Parts: sequence; C-alpha cells; structure tokens
Amino acid sequence: MSEKKVLFEDGSKMVYEADSDDQLIQSFTDNIVSSDGKKSGKVRGKGQTNNAVAVQIFEYLESYNVATHFVSKLSDREMQVKHTALYPITVQVHNMATPALKKRYGKDKNNDLPLPIIEFFQGKDRLNDPVNHDFNEKALELAGIDELKAMSRDGLKINALIKPFFERRNIILADVKMHFGKYRGHVVLSSEITPDSCRLTDAKTGKALSSERFDKNVGDISELYRTVHERILGEM
Repeated sequence: MSEKKVLFEDGSKMVYEADSDDQLIQSFTDNIVSSDGKKSGKVRGKGQTNNAVAVQIFEYLESYNVATHFVSKLSDREMQVKHTALYPITVQVHNMATPALKKRYGKDKNNDLPLPIIEFFQGKDRLNDPVNHDFNEKALELAGIDELKAMSRDGLKINALIKPFFERRNIILADVKMHFGKYRGHVVLSSEITPDSCRLTDAKTGKALSSERFDKNVGDISELYRTVHERILGEM
C-alpha cells in the first residue's frame, strides 16, 4: 500500500489509486472525528470493524440487486471499489425522529415515524449545509432529476433492506446517511454503511451503538464497535 498514491482522506479512511484507472483502494483507519469536526481521536480496532461490516452489508445489498461501488475485500482494513464520480449530496433516511427533525416538521414527542423520511443535503457532509427539498438540487446543478430520483429510490430501498438486517441482530436503525456516485452511466451507492454512517441503538438496552457516543463522551467507544462487529460477524 505504501507504493500507492494517496488520493484523499475521507474522515476515517484513506483512499488510494489502484492498478486500474476505474477502481480505487480504501483503507479504513482507527481515526474518529466528532460530527462537528472539533474533536478527534483513535479507537483501537475501529478500522477492521468498519471494513468488515461494510463488506458484509455491501454483499447483502448486492444480493438484492442494489448497485454499489464495492468490488472486493483485500485485507482486514482494505477494500477495492469502483472509481465513481461522486455527487456533492448527502442522502439521509430517518426511521426515528431526532430533535432537529421534530422541529423541522413540527412532530410530536413520539420518536417513531410511520414511514421513513428521506432528506437531501447539499455537500458531502450534511452538517451546516442547507436542506434541499423537492429536488431543488437540480436548480443548483448538483444532479439531474433522473439521478435524484434514482438516489431517492435506492436510498429508500437500502433503508428497507438494512433496517430488518440490523433488527435480526437486536440493533435498531434510527437513520442512515448515504452518498451516491455515477459509474459507467449508472447511479450507485458510493459510501459504506457502518457505525459511522448510521445512528444505531441496542434494541434491548437502548444504548447507542454508533459514533454519536464519541460526540457525547458516553462510555467506552471501542465497546460499541466490538458489539456491532460481534452482532454481525461474530467475535473479533
């Protein structure tokens, strides 16, 4: 890996060039960054967990004909992916209401949503970026209407597939953030589904099992990654 050129660092992973121009190599690190970007640290084993969980979910989604950028697992921290042209849009699907969501939609105190809510945010990082409703991204020339419809369709399908996937492992999926890209003319999922991109909760204890615990300085952060890993793939 050291001989490969680093193209960019995306949060907790490094992205390298691959032998093929239309593919990339991603290496997951133990780095963790708070949602506001003001705090960072390291969590032992986090890279292995995120890589393993992402591979498992990519393979699960593709078994249901969801197009993704995943190609193959290379090692305990690395995977090979297609080199997609990323859309500068974050797609977030909510199964449970957050305080911010309740405020935006005037929802009552109940956290459960009768149907998932999908939102689009300008930029790769949804924080501090304007919310764009009704496909207003087209006016901003971030994506075409057909591409936005594909993101909406696939985002809701992915949520519908992974929600029961987590439930079978006694994990509640409150929401999931996704990014999409174009590969050979098709819109494909171009981000990983891990405890860093989801809001997860233990179905029995109600304890958070995602990186929001780092934001709030709650408990042993490495424990949440071990728990998710064990629930999905067995002990590390």
